[in-house]
Amino acid sequence: MSKQFVKEEGIRFSEYLNGIRMEEAKKLLNLYSFDNIKNIVRQVGFGNNPHYFSQVFKRYTGYTPKEYLDNVF
Repeated sequence: MSKQFVKEEGIRFSEYLNGIRMEEAKKLLNLYSFDNIKNIVRQVGFGNNPHYFSQVFKRYTGYTPKEYLDNVF
């Protein structure tokens, strides 16, 4: 099934899912700021792992969540 997804979409399913999660995280960061980062991490499906979330966020956006708020908005 994963090979079929890559064939049709051109990316792995995990990359696709993380893209959706990161877009939602950006929206939530804009609404609630960095003060609620633990809640945002949970809401977008990273459980209780803000460190991993920050790594994926940086890989996706080029910024850590804090840098994103400071530089982008």
